[in-house]
Amino acid sequence: MKKLRNIGILFCTAAAAVILCKYTQPEWYLLKSGTINHMNIGDIRLCILAAGMNIAIFLVYLARLLRGSRTVQQELPRPSDRASERFLDEQKKMVMEWCAYNTRCACCYGAAAMVICVIISCAYGICDAGRMATYYIPMGFVTGEIFALLVWAIQKSEAKPDKILEQLKENLNRALPESALQDKFKEEFVDTEKDWAFEELAYHYKQWGKVGNRFWSSFSSSGEVTVIDAHRVQKIEAEIHAKSVRTARVRVYRVSYRAKFYHQYASGRQEDEKALIFYRKDIIDSFLALVQKRAGETIDITNRYWKG
Repeated sequence: MKKLRNIGILFCTAAAAVILCKYTQPEWYLLKSGTINHMNIGDIRLCILAAGMNIAIFLVYLARLLRGSRTVQQELPRPSDRASERFLDEQKKMVMEWCAYNTRCACCYGAAAMVICVIISCAYGICDAGRMATYYIPMGFVTGEIFALLVWAIQKSEAKPDKILEQLKENLNRALPESALQDKFKEEFVDTEKDWAFEELAYHYKQWGKVGNRFWSSFSSSGEVTVIDAHRVQKIEAEIHAKSVRTARVRVYRVSYRAKFYHQYASGRQEDEKALIFYRKDIIDSFLALVQKRAGETIDITNRYWKG
């Protein structure tokens, strides 16, 4: 009986081993073409690409961070006694601040684009949890970083200090063709205190200027220059402009404020020759307050937009 029992146990063990080998052992050593450790070769390459792009972006920003302070110190304007050089230094400072702001906005927009791409990719592959970490998340990072680089390149193309300064110089020559009058304007601009300056920073541009005794000026990051001779101004009208822009299926309303300057002619006719455009109500209110303080009661200022 004991021998029969041992034979029975041996037979059952052998049968169990055969069954186990038949149904499970091939899965332990299953080999598939185009896979490494159950990962597709394409997924592995995608992970390598995502890791490489992340490392490259990290090294680039690390290098910019390490040399940033030295570059800023080199680009700071040097003090000068000449009015033309001081005027150029002030414009360069404003342009450099705008370019730095534009670069920061590009980084923020790029980061937002990358996060959105990663979320969309994860949402698309939520039903395939097995490939979430090996395919969908790396795909989101790669796609997002490509969009981020495109956004950064577009923003960077609009933030070139030398190009903006050259446009400002050309437009100033058009606004004041006479060299003597331009020299007077520069002297008054640099001698005017900061209390008479105004500055507007919008999402797409920057505007700055000063309200002097004779000249009221405005410069913008797009290279536009407006110089107003206060001795010729008789009337100022401030009004609101609202226009709608249709983007795809969404209609966006853009509101701007315009200050029109009317000149008095010998015939008694008044005509608006120049205007300043603002995108923030508090900035145009501050500008009109400076004009009112500088001109007193000699100029009639009319507001045609709501107050509040």
